[in-house]
Amino acid sequence: MVIETERLEIVPLNPNQLRLWVEEISMLEKELNCKYKAEPMEGFFHDIVRGQLDITEQDRDNYLFHSFWFLIRKEDRVVVGSADFKDIPNEKGEVEIGYGLGKAFEHNGYMTEAVQAMCGWAMEQPGVTHIIAETDLDGYASHRILERCGFVKTEQGETLWWRNKGVISDNTKLELKRKRKEKLRSNKILKAISLIVALILPISTLLYIPLIMENYDFLNPYNYLWAGFYGSILVFIFYKSKLLKGTIISLNILLLLCLLFFSLMGGIQGLTTSIIRMVLPLIPYKVAMGFSIQIFPLSKFPPV
Repeated sequence: MVIETERLEIVPLNPNQLRLWVEEISMLEKELNCKYKAEPMEGFFHDIVRGQLDITEQDRDNYLFHSFWFLIRKEDRVVVGSADFKDIPNEKGEVEIGYGLGKAFEHNGYMTEAVQAMCGWAMEQPGVTHIIAETDLDGYASHRILERCGFVKTEQGETLWWRNKGVISDNTKLELKRKRKEKLRSNKILKAISLIVALILPISTLLYIPLIMENYDFLNPYNYLWAGFYGSILVFIFYKSKLLKGTIISLNILLLLCLLFFSLMGGIQGLTTSIIRMVLPLIPYKVAMGFSIQIFPLSKFPPV
């Protein structure tokens, strides 16, 4: 599993990978194809990770809420920081998030980007209603991160406690929307279907022209105006290649305009009927024509 943001891949370490981080980081770098340059694995931080390793190995099914997540910068596969949820949701539905960056990567917005995405993921998990966090009183950089991610202060003692508002922040909503869109656009089946639909009108037109005097109504391109219309929309949504999109959409638009122009031979009623069947292909021809005549009566708008 990987959470992707604009600049980061956020990768949860499974129990075996978490152990490698503690004991043999070079092997973990090789496995994840990354270079670790975040917080040094030493001292107090090493003890924290070691403690989470023990918990993670005892509850492997919930490792996503116990283990650490690497923040891997996409452009060069450098691990800029890490974060974790510390434990499964408590009886109030709260999970605590913790995080840290390598010194060289501070003040670049990486952690705000990561916390937004991880909170968005957590809020979609069963049993989670809020995210909480603990910071030092003078941890101003951390305060700003949490504030940007929709957290508010709830308690102050020797440390500060924060809690998100129970709703996803606007930035997180945008990120989740972007992720859903990317996931949809990467669906190979939907991409194939959209391409097939977009090619129906050009192919039917190509096959119909030599047979125009024959009785091959199933190839009549007027039956496939909908495919040119909706196929172009689908290709625009699902394909990133500008060349592919430009070629297919331009071809379909050209064919649609030509066919709609020729439909004027049946008067404004013919054009209206073609447009209706292009947008609403399930409507029978006779129904579409009847509707067109109601809008443009033959007595007032006779075919030329």
